[in-house]
Amino acid sequence: MPLRQSVTNALPDGWRVASIDIRHEVKRTIVKAYTDLHTRGIMHGNVRLDNILLHDNQVTLVSLESAATIYRRKGSNLPLCSEADLEEEMLKLKHLLRYEDDRLLDHASEETVGSEDLAKVAWTCTTRQ
Repeated sequence: MPLRQSVTNALPDGWRVASIDIRHEVKRTIVKAYTDLHTRGIMHGNVRLDNILLHDNQVTLVSLESAATIYRRKGSNLPLCSEADLEEEMLKLKHLLRYEDDRLLDHASEETVGSEDLAKVAWTCTTRQ
């Protein structure tokens, strides 16, 4: 009788699958995890929310069967990819997460009108009539 391994789809307590509704800080941590992977020359190869697991402030990337590398390594059976592939994967990840770059968020917050500014505008409009 062959030995069989039992595989379960249930996550351990406290773990969850990433979603687009997570806080920006968590999205930033996910982007950093992919950046760290890419810095090592490795492409995940299967960017999907259900391949990103979260627990506390930790991100775990799973399902690396489609991984590739930009480096030819002796004894490695990983397929090769290019820098362009890494960039494309990062764009796909950011699109999937609906991730807004921090620089864009900083710029947007600078342009946000505060309630005191709105009160001044409203007062100016009503006094000019």
